[in-house]
Amino acid sequence: MIDPRSGAAALIARLFGTLKLTQMFGSEHPATRSLLLSLRGAIADAAEHGETILTLRGQSLHINDQRMRAVECGSLALSFLASELSRRGIRSVRFRQETAESELASFARTFLDLDTSRPQACARLSAQLASAAVNDILVEAEDASEFTPTVMDDHREGAMRTYLQGLRAFRDVLRCDGATNPKTLRRARHAVQGIVDRLMEDENAVLALAQIRGFERKLFHHSLNVCLYSLSIGQRIGFGRRALGDLGLAALFHDVGQTLAVETTCPENNCPETNAPNDASTDGDRHGQRGALFLLRYTTGHEGMLKAAIAAYEHNLPIDCADTGPHLSSRIVAIADCYDSLTADGTCSSQEAMDRMQGKAGRRFDPLLLKVLAGALGTFPVGSLVELADGTYAVVLEIGDAPDKPKVRVVDPVALPHGGGAIVDLADPANRGKPSGKIARAVTPADVFDNIEQFVAAT
Repeated sequence: MIDPRSGAAALIARLFGTLKLTQMFGSEHPATRSLLLSLRGAIADAAEHGETILTLRGQSLHINDQRMRAVECGSLALSFLASELSRRGIRSVRFRQETAESELASFARTFLDLDTSRPQACARLSAQLASAAVNDILVEAEDASEFTPTVMDDHREGAMRTYLQGLRAFRDVLRCDGATNPKTLRRARHAVQGIVDRLMEDENAVLALAQIRGFERKLFHHSLNVCLYSLSIGQRIGFGRRALGDLGLAALFHDVGQTLAVETTCPENNCPETNAPNDASTDGDRHGQRGALFLLRYTTGHEGMLKAAIAAYEHNLPIDCADTGPHLSSRIVAIADCYDSLTADGTCSSQEAMDRMQGKAGRRFDPLLLKVLAGALGTFPVGSLVELADGTYAVVLEIGDAPDKPKVRVVDPVALPHGGGAIVDLADPANRGKPSGKIARAVTPADVFDNIEQFVAAT
C-alpha cells in the first residue's frame, strides 16, 4: 500500500516536471510522454473518493487536504506551482482518478499557453479546457473572501518563535566570550537550521520578519536579517537543506570581526551587541580578516563554520578581485549585508536600495544574484509597512505580477490593535484610481507603532 504522503509528494514532483518539460520540449517529446504516464499513475495513487484535489491556500499547496512540505516535494516545485496557480487565479484543480494521459497533455499545454495578463484567467482556462474536450480535470477560481495570507496567519507564530530563538542564540554568541563557547555556537547552528526549515516551509512567513525594523538596530538583529535574505537567495537558486544551513551560518557570522574591535571583558556597556551595523566601516576590510582568523581558530571542527570564515573574509571584496572572485556564498552574503544596511533605519526604501546596488553590479555585486533578491522582495517586500494614498496604513501580504501593486492588509494601532483589517488587492482593476488602492510610500514600523509587540499584534 502506498503511503498517502509519499503519493502526494510524487504527484507534486511529477506535475512540476510535466509542466517544465512541456514548456521546454512540448507534450509529444518522449521525456514528456514518459512523465505524463508517471503523473497519471501518481494521480490514481493519491486519489480519494474517485478524485485527487490540488488546492492553493495562501502560499501553501495541499493534496486532498494534506499540506505539502518542501522537505517532501522540494521547495522549487512547490514555489513554482503555487506561483503559477496564483497567477491564473486558481484555487483548486480536481483530477479524476482515471484521468487520461491525453487530457493531462492538453491540460499542460492549455495551462502554460494561457494569457495571464487578461482578467478572469481561471474562467478562460476552464472554457479552453472544455473546448479541448478535457472532461476529467476541473479548475476552480479562488474566492477573494477566502484568502488567508500565509505570512500573517497560518505560520506567523511559528516563524516568529524561530526568529526570536535565532536572535537570542546569536546575541549570546556576541556577548563576552560567547563566540568561544562551544555550547553557544551549537545553539547558533541549531537556530540557523530551524530558520532554514521554516524558510523551506514558507518563505514569506520568514522574510516578513526581516521587515520588523526601526525598533532596535543592533548587530545581532542585522546579522540575523542578513541570514534571512541570504537564505532566500540560496533557496531560489537551488541550494539544498544542508547547503542552506552552511549559507545561513556564513551570513550569521559575516560581521563577527566587528565584535573583536571592542573589548569583550564585559562591562555591559562594552558588549558588542550595542554596535549598529557598519559601525566599524572605517576599519575597512580589517574586520573581515579578524573575523575569518577568529572563526578558523575556534571553529575548525565544523565544515559550515569553515565556510563562514571564508564569507567573513570575502564579503567586503569586489567580485572582480581575483581570477575566480569571491565564493558564491560570499557573493550572496555581500548582497544581503548591503541591502539590510541600506534599509535598516528607514532612510532608504527597498527600491532605492536595489537601485543603488544595481549601480555597482558587475563590480561590487553579482548582477544575477541581485536580480534574485529583487525578485524575492519586490518593490514593497512582504511584511513591510506602507501608507496608502488615503492616509491609511497597511502591511504587505503577497507580491503579485505587478511589483508595485501587492496584496495588503489595512492596519491601525488604535482601531485595529488585534488585526483583522480589510485585505486589499492593489492590482485589482476595481481599485484603480481609488486613494485606498495606491501606495504612497513605505513606512518604518517604529514611526507608527510603539513597539514590536504592538506592530505584530496589529498585523
